[in-house]
Amino acid sequence: MATAFASALSVLRQGGVSIRPVNVGDMLDKLAGFNEMIMFYEGARFHKERFEQYGSRLEDLADLVREGLKIPAERYEKAQQYIAESKRRMATLLKATPVIVFPAAPGPAPLGLSSTGNAKMNAPWTALGDPAISIPMPVGSALPLGLQLTADYGQDTRVLRTAVSVQKILGDG
Repeated sequence: MATAFASALSVLRQGGVSIRPVNVGDMLDKLAGFNEMIMFYEGARFHKERFEQYGSRLEDLADLVREGLKIPAERYEKAQQYIAESKRRMATLLKATPVIVFPAAPGPAPLGLSSTGNAKMNAPWTALGDPAISIPMPVGSALPLGLQLTADYGQDTRVLRTAVSVQKILGDG
């Protein structure tokens, strides 16, 4: 992924795209973790009645409810506060850098249909409510690798237009 990402950035630079690094890795890691915790917390409370009725027959959903009910409200509230602070920080950053690009996943898509892969790279944008789109990077005959583009909340059109432009520069992937 690192090689394909660096190559894609190089092609974009050669295509006239202005690219500069942004230092948000730690924040994104925390947001990914908080996003998962919030999903478990809220999912458990939403599905609690169904879990009480059907128990382990719900399989993965039963596990989500069991784990989510263990999360204290104070931890959930702290996660919500961190997300609110991060939204403000990202909004400021995105004024100077209207679109940010990242790898869409830590590695290639998994074989088969049993999983869509690791969502860690998309989770921060889900937590923030910011639009994100993934487009294929050129990798030849290897399993697909994606380039993810994101922008500030409400800037869906900006992300889509940029994705179309970037895809034209990168080629068919």
